Amino acid sequence: MSEVGIGIDIGGTEIKYGLVTRRGEVRHAGAVATEVAEGREGVQLGLRQVIERCRHHSRLKALEIVALGMGIPGTVTGRRGTMLMTPPQIQGLRGWETGTYLRRIARVPVAVDNDATVAGLAEVRIGA
Repeated sequence: MSEVGIGIDIGGTEIKYGLVTRRGEVRHAGAVATEVAEGREGVQLGLRQVIERCRHHSRLKALEIVALGMGIPGTVTGRRGTMLMTPPQIQGLRGWETGTYLRRIARVPVAVDNDATVAGLAEVRIGA
């Protein structure tokens, strides 16, 4: 069974996701709508959909999900992934512990940071 991580990018219109190997090979990718009109609840619904789709695909392809990383616009701090400042396009996220939420629903180790920061880290690690 191959190990993969779930990579998530929250944007103002879509939550993009992928199942990615340690070498950066994308085994599956997709997107769901970011229900910005619903605020935090809309984002949480989208994240639950993403995780369920990733679990489904991983079962079909004999992939083991071992971690989850997410980039989100705004200022994120600490292991809990607490939103200090939120983007104007997605209201209602201030104070939300994104990392804690994701660990609870995904049941794997989670890392959350600003979307631009994680994009830069990914480019350094695996290239453009």
